[in-house]
Amino acid sequence: MIRRYLRSSCIAVVVGLIPALATAADQTLVVSSFGGNWEKAVRAVADRFVATHPGAEVVITLPGNSAQIMAKLRAEKRKPSMDVVLMGGGLDVTALSEDLLLSYDYASLSNFGDIYEVAHNPIEGLGPSIGFAGVKLAYNTEKVSPAPTSWEELWNPAYKGKVGMMNMSNNGGIMLLLMMAELNGGGLDNVDPGFAKLETLKTQDAYFFESNPAAVDLFVQESLWISPMFDGRIAGLKTEGFPVDMTCPVEGCFVTHTNANIVAGSQNVELAAAFINEFMSAESQTLFAELSGSGPVNRNSVLDDKVAANVIYGANEVAKLISLPWHDITPLRDAWVERWNREVLAQ
Repeated sequence: MIRRYLRSSCIAVVVGLIPALATAADQTLVVSSFGGNWEKAVRAVADRFVATHPGAEVVITLPGNSAQIMAKLRAEKRKPSMDVVLMGGGLDVTALSEDLLLSYDYASLSNFGDIYEVAHNPIEGLGPSIGFAGVKLAYNTEKVSPAPTSWEELWNPAYKGKVGMMNMSNNGGIMLLLMMAELNGGGLDNVDPGFAKLETLKTQDAYFFESNPAAVDLFVQESLWISPMFDGRIAGLKTEGFPVDMTCPVEGCFVTHTNANIVAGSQNVELAAAFINEFMSAESQTLFAELSGSGPVNRNSVLDDKVAANVIYGANEVAKLISLPWHDITPLRDAWVERWNREVLAQ
């Protein structure tokens, strides 16, 4: 069961409540998170951080997905409310170019040397990945039989009305767009075949979603039987006993990174850096993997067999990771989102 937390009107979770006699030296750190099991996992890391940083307070805020976090950064450029943001899909590159993120020497942090090289951000000054996540084909094991082996199962008439698909504002949507483009004669430079293929999901009465937690709820309600999903979301449902599973189809699947960065204009830069350093630690990465379903980026993290079976874990698995060229995708992304909204959602 997902715990309920006391929140303010801005949808925030406060960690490490400070006594009334707190001093002026106390600092409050505002950290973005996605919802669902991610919120719980980020809060657990914040608990560890607060325990070793007396006087610190961490407020967890939930702006939405990476695109919505980016929109919030832009809206608050002159007076940012967040200190640390967790973002994926190469949007951190755009944010840095717009002076929304602080260029920082993350390699100077003590735990940086313990994370896998693939978790290093290829762009100088940008922060590391804090979790490996894959987009796989999720399905209800009681409703979908036999177990799917291909992305083409999304078009199986037997599942009409029970199919999900991510919008282009969701990083998973971008991944599926490129997958379908490549499978149908296109690619990064020609996504027309991908758009044409995904648009036909409307004949399946597909549910197009932006929010990953909302899609999780639909799986719980059995309103969705089959859909691309981030593996951590489905791992959480499996742990809770729901009849769901996930597979990497024969055509392939993707891995993505969520990177932690310090917001430009933050008044707590060193505290923010210390929080990111804690996030990279072996202990916090183990805890984060257990609660979020994301693979640990610290090579010294140790997972039990049950958790390890559902996440990207260990040097052998990490060596197989293939990431999309998000830094090439980012300049094209806004146009793809606009086209998706116009040609698919609005029709």
